[in-house]
Amino acid sequence: MRRRRLRPTQGLLLMLAALLLLLPVYARPQLTMPGLSYAYLFVIDISQSMNVADQPDADGRTQTRLAAARAAVIAGLRQLPCGSLAALGLFADDETLMVFEPLEVCAHYPAMEKVVAGISWRMAWGGNSQIDAGLQSAAREAIERHLNLVFVSDGDEAPRREALRLDKLRTQRGKLKGLLIGVGGEQERPVPRLDEHDEVVGYWQVQDAVRNGGNPNLAAMLQNLQPDEAVPAEMLRGAPEFQSAQRVETLRQLADAEGLQYRALRSQRDFNRALSAASLGELRQVPRDLRPVFALGSALLLLLACLLPSRMTALRRLGHIRHTAGARPTQALR
Repeated sequence: MRRRRLRPTQGLLLMLAALLLLLPVYARPQLTMPGLSYAYLFVIDISQSMNVADQPDADGRTQTRLAAARAAVIAGLRQLPCGSLAALGLFADDETLMVFEPLEVCAHYPAMEKVVAGISWRMAWGGNSQIDAGLQSAAREAIERHLNLVFVSDGDEAPRREALRLDKLRTQRGKLKGLLIGVGGEQERPVPRLDEHDEVVGYWQVQDAVRNGGNPNLAAMLQNLQPDEAVPAEMLRGAPEFQSAQRVETLRQLADAEGLQYRALRSQRDFNRALSAASLGELRQVPRDLRPVFALGSALLLLLACLLPSRMTALRRLGHIRHTAGARPTQALR
């Protein structure tokens, strides 16, 4: 008796094909092709007012302005296409200092993510903040590296000034493009005092702002006060730095002087859309990651392998029903 040779089912063949299609994924295949890429210098404000918790997160809960800035930059880096470059700087006092130089986002994203997530207000090298000087410094760093600028700040200053210095910013206008991202609510909030574990232990009071705020208008009067002497009431009216809000008008003036676009940080989607604007990108030959293509093809083959047996079973049943219904009854033998 001749035996029938067993053949692999179609479903098994499809599964094997799906597994084989996954093998190139481990080699990180890439294809160089024309596409938009971006080059950004991200600068994050780390002054103490960024510790105010008045920025909603994706779930509607409040978070600190600094936490919101970190999360926005991390998610923004993640969605930039391969071939894009990103550098990082920090703003405090009256200047911007570089943290790392431009790196390709796909190859270095894990390191970038850890660095940005570790940014703390304790890294600040000065207690005051002068945002027009910090923005000018950031723009200079971006221009030197041929990068666009993304500057994230609440626009608040300590000590407060009645007028910004915009002349030097206007001299840089047209030399770079980018975004000035405003973070924080527009309602005045007290600035928290944090312990070594970043837990809130109190809030800055007006007396603290007078004694420690560095307000030049009050410096001469403070010299005549004893350490335990109460601050006169007329001096308290001149120190509003103990409360903070996003200074929208200040940020708009700075953006206009520098030639940047002002955007309030309302949602991650809006931030990502602003980063991905074609006007901020450049069409060039860039490597594109092909792993999603192979992974999608493998998933489709697996899905087909799962659906095929049930499909074939249904077809057999349908054919059996039609055959039974169309068969003629046999006549009894006489």
